[in-house]
Amino acid sequence: MNTDTTTYKVLKLLNGEELICKLEDSVVDDSYEITNPLKMQVESKNTKQGPVESLSLSRWIGPYTEQSLFNIKTSHVLIIADASAGLSRYYEHVQKEITRRDSPNYRKSLDDIGNEEAYEDLLSNLEIDDTIH
Repeated sequence: MNTDTTTYKVLKLLNGEELICKLEDSVVDDSYEITNPLKMQVESKNTKQGPVESLSLSRWIGPYTEQSLFNIKTSHVLIIADASAGLSRYYEHVQKEITRRDSPNYRKSLDDIGNEEAYEDLLSNLEIDDTIH
């Protein structure tokens, strides 16, 4: 993904959700075609310096599908805007991380965690207190 040639769009849906995605130029059957949508969510945290807001991006439909192309009825979209350069870079970073985590090698490493030998090694390294209260 390259922000020099790709313009990402921010969509505000009628249900309040905000998405960043690639948006096709044409409307087909009264629907927008979007690719790789990520849900945008602003979270506030209190720090010593005061409240700070941070943006998190997550899969819009979550782990429920491996589909990357979706159609959204035009009547469900409240507004469409170009994503800023900074948001576009963040979107690309998150998309790369999602792709990495979806790779077979990464999934295999997670499967190995469930390996019985690894579990036994972890248990043997734990200090167990036999005290009963």
